[in-house]
Amino acid sequence: MNALTIVPPIAASMPVSFDAELAAALSFAEQEKSEGTRRAYRSDWRIFLAWCAARGLEPLPATPDAVARFLSSQATGSVRASTIGRRAAVIAYAHKLAGHREPPSNAETVRAVMRGIRRTIGTAPDRKAPATADVILEMLKRCPT
Repeated sequence: MNALTIVPPIAASMPVSFDAELAAALSFAEQEKSEGTRRAYRSDWRIFLAWCAARGLEPLPATPDAVARFLSSQATGSVRASTIGRRAAVIAYAHKLAGHREPPSNAETVRAVMRGIRRTIGTAPDRKAPATADVILEMLKRCPT
């Protein structure tokens, strides 16, 4: 699998005749993800393929060790935690589309690496102070009447 096909393999077990029902099913399957998501997934999958090729690793099915190493390399390469999370998701998605029951990203080792990445390089939410009664009264004093 060199390119990530976003459409699930619905037609693989069906006869060659593409009737209206099959065409409709394929059309809906194509719309499962937005165009932006499909574009990002294709890009992320190419990055994973290149990373695997440079190390002589099989991308499909990938081992949990390979996926954990890939995600770690992304984190040390200045990639944002949210992007790394999406890359883990595309690896899982590709494995599911290829018919693998358990994607490697479900392994506890990979999940632990992702938790560590989020904890280390993830961005904490910017928490605002609550609007207490004193704060609201002060805000009201500043409003024009």
